[in-house]
Amino acid sequence: GSKKIGCEWQINMTSPKNSSLVTITLFKNTHYHDIFIETLKFTPIYRSFTSEIIEEIEFYVVNSHCNASTIQNLLQPKYPEWVFLTQDLDNAIQKIKRDHNL
Repeated sequence: GSKKIGCEWQINMTSPKNSSLVTITLFKNTHYHDIFIETLKFTPIYRSFTSEIIEEIEFYVVNSHCNASTIQNLLQPKYPEWVFLTQDLDNAIQKIKRDHNL
């Protein structure tokens, strides 16, 4: 939850070292505030890049050695419906660099 807005949403999970199972021990689905659809686009599951965008990021990293900020500025006008978070671009860039031994 969040103390700032009084959100009581909480989930507790456990995963014993000798098991591959994850067990939910507490789930409190009480928010006391509106859930805005606009905030969902920042949820990690919706932040995966398409293969087309990944190919463009890869091109910029491998051929031009661009950083996340530069790539964000190049991609945003072409894909105005996307939210390009620096963290997500940094993660993609690091994976591409590992894959290409850069």
